[in-house]
Amino acid sequence: MIDKDFLLKKSKTFCMAPWVEVHVTTIGRVFPCCAAETDEYIGDISIGDTLEESWNSERAKKLRLDILQENKNPLCIDCYTYENLGRNSERDWYNIDFLKYWDRVEMTKDDGELEIFDPPFIDIRFSNVCNFRCRICSPQYSTAWYKDAKKLGQLTDEKKIITPTENPQELWEQVETLIPTIERIHFAGGEPLVMEEHYRILKMLLDAGKTDVKITYNTNFADLTFKGESVLDYWKEFKQVNVGASLDGMGKRGDYMRKGQDWNKIVENRKLMKKICGQHNFHIVCSVSMMNVLHIPDFYRWGVDTEFISPGNISLYYVAYPYLWDIKALPVDKKQEILDKYNAFIEEYLRGDEYYQSIRVKEHFRAILNYMLEEDRKDDLKNFKQYILSLDKIRNENFKEVFPELSDLIE
Repeated sequence: MIDKDFLLKKSKTFCMAPWVEVHVTTIGRVFPCCAAETDEYIGDISIGDTLEESWNSERAKKLRLDILQENKNPLCIDCYTYENLGRNSERDWYNIDFLKYWDRVEMTKDDGELEIFDPPFIDIRFSNVCNFRCRICSPQYSTAWYKDAKKLGQLTDEKKIITPTENPQELWEQVETLIPTIERIHFAGGEPLVMEEHYRILKMLLDAGKTDVKITYNTNFADLTFKGESVLDYWKEFKQVNVGASLDGMGKRGDYMRKGQDWNKIVENRKLMKKICGQHNFHIVCSVSMMNVLHIPDFYRWGVDTEFISPGNISLYYVAYPYLWDIKALPVDKKQEILDKYNAFIEEYLRGDEYYQSIRVKEHFRAILNYMLEEDRKDDLKNFKQYILSLDKIRNENFKEVFPELSDLIE
């Protein structure tokens, strides 16, 4: 007998994801969620696995059993790490949003198999097509990175556009069978707002009358128009759209970190979204690296004070790979400066007891501090310096001019 109350209230491993989601990466690997991207993938459509076969692969079945038996599974390391840092993890909202599918947990066989295959949540990265060359990114996730990567000697093959399978029609046929039962779909990339496949799926949903599907995004939010069509005209037809804007800073700092971004255009796009689709949610998904960690409090304060975002609408994720961006590599004096700034910001600005608006954001900021102070990796700082200078030369940019307060990191 499965103890529902224990799993939901006390279990340190329970997560609904393996019972409700299929996630496919740009290189074809299949996972139970995007936070589980490790070498322990449950399937690989690039070598012919189907989504349904991956759903009940040996690793997928073992994952379900491990979760039910309170055994930590390598696929879930990301959530364990964030929880140990003192903040919520992805599994928290899975267990809230998908609890109504509890009967699937009860239906799980003794070997972990789940016979029913109609995941209500899909997240398929159809390609690495992207219009940005973000500093923390790579050719695997952005076609725009190809030329720079070639100059830096980073390419392992000559493919610019990466897709999950050599047979896209076969993948589309599998996706089409899932459309009638999906409840939520997530788009990321690459950059979804410049992908043909993204608009094809939106049209499929509208044609099927599925305007109640919740649509979520990770997007750089730069181009709201694709081949003459505005994504806002699509979004206004759906009941729930949640835009997670991948923004790491404002003004010239943001434009430097996310090459291709025009900060003024981002601000105008946000105003336009408010005007046309003001009913939908917009929040910042911020990747915290050595470049922006010092400025995140200022960024959040600006966002709330200018009503660019609503209070609480930011999520912080540390950049652990490549190591050269890792904030653990900062020198001790810079870590102390960040610690002092964050603590003052939390005490002075993040006041109140409302969870989403204050307590949740405090947890995210404190988790970044906890992560930064876990380990001293200052020996990796030389890699940061070398990479910054190499990329600056290729792009004709100047780190010191954009981040004068961090210029000592590359002296």
